[in-house]
Amino acid sequence: MLVRFFKTINYADLDAGLQQAARDVLARGRPRERDDRFSPELPRPDLKCLTLLATAGQRPEWNNRTRSARHKVIPLSSPGLVARFPMISRLITQCGFDLAVLLMPGRDILMNMEQKTFNVFHVPDAVGSPYVPDQEEFVVPHGILSVVGFGGVLPPADLFAIILFSRLPIGRDTANMFAPLALSVKLALLPFTAGTGSR
Repeated sequence: MLVRFFKTINYADLDAGLQQAARDVLARGRPRERDDRFSPELPRPDLKCLTLLATAGQRPEWNNRTRSARHKVIPLSSPGLVARFPMISRLITQCGFDLAVLLMPGRDILMNMEQKTFNVFHVPDAVGSPYVPDQEEFVVPHGILSVVGFGGVLPPADLFAIILFSRLPIGRDTANMFAPLALSVKLALLPFTAGTGSR
């Protein structure tokens, strides 16, 4: 079992290490130009970055968020870049979040989503699924059979998501039971939303 908690954080509010990780992701997603000798432009300060804030699992390395190789921080800069993370892209769409809204700067539009009830992200058969990456290094050797995710919107304008990787099969009826947990998690997080960052 592995459970991970993500939350969007503005690029400017990330610590130096996560800012560098975000720039690395953006650089890998940028087409190589002939004059790519120059430093790329810094991301916008208000660029939303889906950031891994907590992780817990049965292996020691699964309990340290800094040891995540690919999902430490994901800048939500464009549909093309988000598509490079198929599980995150599928989570956003299947849960019912509007990717176009998430990619827009500013808080007013995202705030309109705050009262919406969202769906559950569910992959009943993780083995061989295009939506669960690292099949050979993670899914198969660790016996991951199903994946469930859920989330919501926090004030002033941030998305949160929890993803559970299970070694037991999870059917649709069971997965749907996770939907009410989104409100419980949101209520637990609300006291910590003011001035939160990655430090």
